[in-house]
Amino acid sequence: MSDPVWPLSPDEIPELRTDSGIGTMLLHNTRPDASGRFFATAWLMILFPVLPRGRYYVRQGASSESPALGGTVYTTRYEFFGRSSIRKSEVARCYVFGWLVMPIFFLLPAVAVLWWLTNDSGWSSGLWGFLAVAVWATLGTLLFIQYRRRWRPVREAHWVPARPSP
Repeated sequence: MSDPVWPLSPDEIPELRTDSGIGTMLLHNTRPDASGRFFATAWLMILFPVLPRGRYYVRQGASSESPALGGTVYTTRYEFFGRSSIRKSEVARCYVFGWLVMPIFFLLPAVAVLWWLTNDSGWSSGLWGFLAVAVWATLGTLLFIQYRRRWRPVREAHWVPARPSP
């Protein structure tokens, strides 16, 4: 599969920055192709992805972390090669994963543990609650690994010289 890519001018490169989960960040849509480049969508984030702002053909560079007041600042560099059209299927997948799967993944074990703790304070109840959360976390981790390896397609870029009209 291939997607059209239009050249970017330096002033079209988005400013990526999030602070406490609010800002703009890239979410990877595809696995890297043979050149190590992939398609990623810049999202307006308010803890969860809210609005897609553009889709780009990029390569991930070095990541670093540095101490800051009250925590650590994590920085990932990207090299931008071009702009592409936003794909509805990728936006839908991001909304489903970000607004449905992730909240369910984190909330369901917490609700289960609270239910076990309030309904039966016996030792075996706490053990079953712990085992249920451990199984849930294992299944979620395996699902995430499968998503990263298999369900994100590899897409090649084909360059288009003319810019699309907005």
